[in-house]
Amino acid sequence: RVLGMLKVEQMGVLDLNLTSIQNFRILCDWIGSAFARAEIFSRVSGDRALSAGGVLFSENVYARLQPFLTALSERAQIPCALALIDLGRGAQVDSIREKAVGDAIAQSFRDTDLAFATGERAYPFAVILPGAARNEAEAIAKRLSATIMRKLAAAGVAGSCDVRISMLHEPKTVETSGDSSHEAA
Repeated sequence: RVLGMLKVEQMGVLDLNLTSIQNFRILCDWIGSAFARAEIFSRVSGDRALSAGGVLFSENVYARLQPFLTALSERAQIPCALALIDLGRGAQVDSIREKAVGDAIAQSFRDTDLAFATGERAYPFAVILPGAARNEAEAIAKRLSATIMRKLAAAGVAGSCDVRISMLHEPKTVETSGDSSHEAA
């Protein structure tokens, strides 16, 4: 239980009556309940799986999954790319832009690709592409950028779109030597 507190700097003796005390108690309870609701909202928002728009995974899920998928791709020796999406410097991320990006991602990607609202200012959206090599990821980035621009235009929002590819893991290629000592006679 959260209790509110009110500090009275100056009060005359005649103002100190039962009604004033009850009013102060009600005001303190109201302050305490507002604070408690704000704490609960903050805690619940931190554990949310979807972004505020409900279209993409949240930044909390991104912060947990990105290192995990990077480590998993390193261990399994499979490529893993990250597409970082920028809608233009200074562009305000709102529900219309998030829905346009979400629709473009749903149209452009496989079900195994993970789309996030990262909460970062420079690149507010990201897609983890497990199993995508650099050349595949760059082709996906071009297609995604064009699709996002079409979705933004359809929503009546002007702007640009930059999709940058970052490789979370690229497996090392094993070169085979010309050693023929294992050939059968």
